[in-house]
Order: sequence, then structure tokens, then C-alpha cells
Amino acid sequence: MGAIGAYGGAKSEKSALQYQAQMQDLNAVMAARRAEIALDQGAFQAAEIERGGADRNSSIRASYASRGVALNEGTPLAMAVGSDVATADDARMARINAVRAAWGHRADETNLRNDAAAKRASAKGINPWGRAATTLLTSATSMAQSAYGMKAQGAFG
Repeated sequence: MGAIGAYGGAKSEKSALQYQAQMQDLNAVMAARRAEIALDQGAFQAAEIERGGADRNSSIRASYASRGVALNEGTPLAMAVGSDVATADDARMARINAVRAAWGHRADETNLRNDAAAKRASAKGINPWGRAATTLLTSATSMAQSAYGMKAQGAFG
């Protein structure tokens, strides 16, 4: 009975590890997708920032132009340049944040894939028949030792 139990336990353990490896593979795929989404969102956000900056700059220029102020010198030029610099900085930060988020998701993906590989390796090392045979031999040895001890004490005589 012990050998049958050992076989069943080993088979269950092996199946559980294989299932866990498959789940980690799926989680890794999802982490990779989250990295792609983070980069896409960062690019979209940067483009939105750049569009907003262009709109602000156009409004600044239109406001000064409507009052007859020269746009290529002094305060109007400084405001336009300042707006462009702020917009570029904000867009760059959006891209940097997206890369950082994507890097975190890629690290998760790598860890999940490594964990899946370790689970597969552990599952591969489990031999249900070997466990059953070991249990059977251990039980037979224990029974033989008990019988020998009982015989030595005259239990069978």
C-alpha cells in the first residue's frame, strides 16, 4: 500500500509542478504584454504632451501677433522657447517613465520564465515508479529486520 501511495503522491507532485510551470509561462507572456503596453502608453502620452505644447505655443504666438508684437525677439520669443523646452522635458519624462515601467515588467517576465524552468526541471526529476520501488524496498527491509528480531527472541520457535 505504501508503494502505491508513494507512486500516486509522486505522480501528483509531478503534475502539480508541470501545471505551475505552465501558469508561470502564461504569466510571463502577460508580463511581456504589460511591458509593450507601458511603452505604447508612454509614446501616446508623450505625443499628447507634444500636441498640447504645440497648441499652447500657437496660442502664445497668435496672442502676440494679434497685438502687433514681433514674435522673433524679446518676451514673445522667450515665452515660445520656454514653452517648447517645458514641452520637450515633459514628453521626455513620459518616455522615460514608460521605459522604466516596461523594464520592471520585463524583469517580472524573466523571473517568471526562470521559475517555470525550475518547476519543469523539478518535475522532470520526479520518477513515480522510482519512488514506489524505493518505498517497497524500504518496507521490505523494515519487515525483514522486524522478522529477524522476532526470530532472535524466539517468537517463531
